[in-house]
Amino acid sequence: CEARTASTVAPQSLALMNSAFCLSQADLFAERVLREAGSDPGAQIRHAWQIALQTDPTAEQLKKASVFLKSQASTLEASPAMAKAADGKTAPVVPARAALATLCQALLNSNAFLYID
Repeated sequence: CEARTASTVAPQSLALMNSAFCLSQADLFAERVLREAGSDPGAQIRHAWQIALQTDPTAEQLKKASVFLKSQASTLEASPAMAKAADGKTAPVVPARAALATLCQALLNSNAFLYID
């Protein structure tokens, strides 16, 4: 029986990162973080890290994640597409919540989440 060594190629990572399932799970993850951690971005980041990685973020990770949330929310706020929901029937997307979902997506796609050391 031939053995195949484990490998990961870029298309696998891109498929996971952009899959409807992963995006849906990241959105549900962000919803949970908001419900459990409240509106403080620092608390949200720490809570998301704890849920996904079972550890606290380092000071540098916390700082970078905070900068990311602010930057992502600003970018999304400036986007005309964010002004209304795509289907025109549901509530508009809140930029801060969408930014948190993006951070949750990054955590779910991180090596620390995907691989056991």
